[in-house]
Amino acid sequence: MKKKKLIIVNNASEKIKGEIELILTKNIEDITLIFLSNILEKKSKLRNLFEKDKNLICVAVYKDDHRVLFNLANSFFKSKKIDISTESINLIIERSSEDRKHLRNELKKIEKIDGKTAMTLLFPN
Repeated sequence: MKKKKLIIVNNASEKIKGEIELILTKNIEDITLIFLSNILEKKSKLRNLFEKDKNLICVAVYKDDHRVLFNLANSFFKSKKIDISTESINLIIERSSEDRKHLRNELKKIEKIDGKTAMTLLFPN
């Protein structure tokens, strides 16, 4: 039984295009390669390779901004029927270092205790 392997390459650039094309000719099936890169413009040869080859996938991923995190938190509080001010949501986002993972952890903590107790602990009068 063959084990599948995962290889992640950080900071991939145009320089790696030739290596990727070489790998494609080898028809390797037990290895999954993930190439992480900064912004790839439309003219990028690396981007074009991934968009045109049927064996490759190109996925754009963007850093969350404050608005996205606010909508995420706001949706959470609405779904839990917890009344909370915009200022309080902004404070929770700020305390989570504007990081989605940290924000989710904070929201999970709030979810574990009832809403009023959570708001009292977070924002005492």
